[in-house]
Amino acid sequence: MLERLRGLFAPQQAEDPAAARRRLRLAAAMLLLEIAWADFDLQPGELEAVGAALGRSFGLDASQVDLLLAAAQSAHEEEVSIHPYVREINRCFDLEAKERLIEEMWRVALSDRVLDKYEEGQIRRIAELLYVPHARFIRAKLRAQGRMDQAGG
Repeated sequence: MLERLRGLFAPQQAEDPAAARRRLRLAAAMLLLEIAWADFDLQPGELEAVGAALGRSFGLDASQVDLLLAAAQSAHEEEVSIHPYVREINRCFDLEAKERLIEEMWRVALSDRVLDKYEEGQIRRIAELLYVPHARFIRAKLRAQGRMDQAGG
């Protein structure tokens, strides 16, 4: 017990940057997938939108995206809360990066051309947990909608 207490106050060892990147990518993937799962009807287009968002956000190729999605889907089966992933995003992302992530969530939600109330509610909840101001939340939504309109949807 005393050793555990000492460990709390001991200087922390530097984390491997590759492990930190993997954890951050997994956190973003989990939050994006939460939107796709929010309406209890995961569509192939939504999964493709999550993959595209991860590729854009982190500069990943298709095989890296596939591995990340597989890891996130596996983690989803074991997790009971999104809070560890929210905490990771809050720790690593600045406000602009959080707003871009919220925009990607909107793009996932709109990818099947139907904005379900559960998807919208989940994006709103995550935005609040990420401390994204309402004006930025709305701006991200409007940008995502504009991109969908430009894409012909």
